[in-house]
Amino acid sequence: MLLNFLLFEPDEKHEYYSGINQGVAILIQIAKDNGHETKVYSLDPKKLDILEDIELELNSYFLISTYSFARDTIKKAIAVLNKRGFMNVILGGPHFTFAPEDFYDVDFLWGIRGEAELIFEDFLNWRIDITTKGVVYRENDTYVDNGIADPIEEIERFKPFIYKELQGKAKNLIGAEILTSRGCPYSCSYCLNSAYNNEYGRCLLRRKSPEKVINEILDYPYEYDIVGFHDDVFSLDKDWLKEFLSLYKRFINKRFWCNIHVLSIDQEIVNMLKEGGCERVHIGVESGSEKIRHLMKREHMTNSDIISVFDMFRQSKIKTVSFNIIGFPGETEEDIKKTIELNKEIRPDWILVSRFQAYPGTDYYKKESEFLQNYYKSNGNDLYSKYHDDFVSLVRAK
Repeated sequence: MLLNFLLFEPDEKHEYYSGINQGVAILIQIAKDNGHETKVYSLDPKKLDILEDIELELNSYFLISTYSFARDTIKKAIAVLNKRGFMNVILGGPHFTFAPEDFYDVDFLWGIRGEAELIFEDFLNWRIDITTKGVVYRENDTYVDNGIADPIEEIERFKPFIYKELQGKAKNLIGAEILTSRGCPYSCSYCLNSAYNNEYGRCLLRRKSPEKVINEILDYPYEYDIVGFHDDVFSLDKDWLKEFLSLYKRFINKRFWCNIHVLSIDQEIVNMLKEGGCERVHIGVESGSEKIRHLMKREHMTNSDIISVFDMFRQSKIKTVSFNIIGFPGETEEDIKKTIELNKEIRPDWILVSRFQAYPGTDYYKKESEFLQNYYKSNGNDLYSKYHDDFVSLVRAK
């Protein structure tokens, strides 16, 4: 069996590199472990005609992990394959998990909603049951949806295979990309983690053992000068972190970066990160307006908390990156100015700002159709255009 994995490069509107698709990397490793051939295609949204030239084999499949930014591009790619008479397309990924109906107007064989590893293993070994929870399949002219698959508790079973095509463009800045956990205990209204937590009625945080993560880094197939931990919140468990960083210093001993949450940080953790080799931390500030952070369900994080955490990292000489969102529903120009002022005060080394996007499964996607369209027409687009390009210079201005 030949398994073709299609990856879609972000278009110009998707500003920041978001990391290796760990889900795809794990499925590639599963396919290899089960004796199947794999190919990876990284596609430019403007050059989908490459699909016209790919040789279509009888026992082959195209697998696509769906992301919201690439939804329309993915549908165009499937249409190209359909036009060639090829229907062996399997869909998965976050957008399909929470909005499979967005793809019902193109022809695909079946899809997986939720974590795909166990269902994919069954498929590779001809054990697939189309009535399995998590499977969406075609029946005559309609699609049958069996709901979202149960979460996988033993995530240590699965290891990603890092294809060269999966590597980030900013390798010197990003480095070896590692995921030590899945899930997040926080319930930010714009984040897919809250959608998963709501779906299952509990926090889905699961973590690999420190030893397992160290072995994964040691097995990384490409040279790297820095390690990047892509966990949504790397600093959640102080005991785990202490044990891991002790092993990391002993066996890896390279600089690293990680994502942290303001409420997961105290001086002891900052010291541990510094001693372990942490070079920079990525911190979601999102808004300087406490009103907007309340709408984001980040109300427990005050401006004072944010200022204090940035101060701790600065004193420890760990670089900081602040992430900010413009265009959140309900945001006014005054709210954006508060975000600029807060960034002035915390003085991050790098500042990233993006436009709010409502993802399937989140609170605002459910409300999006009329509410958000009207909001952006009357307010959000204008404010985004006005402040996005000059945001950093406004923060840096004396």
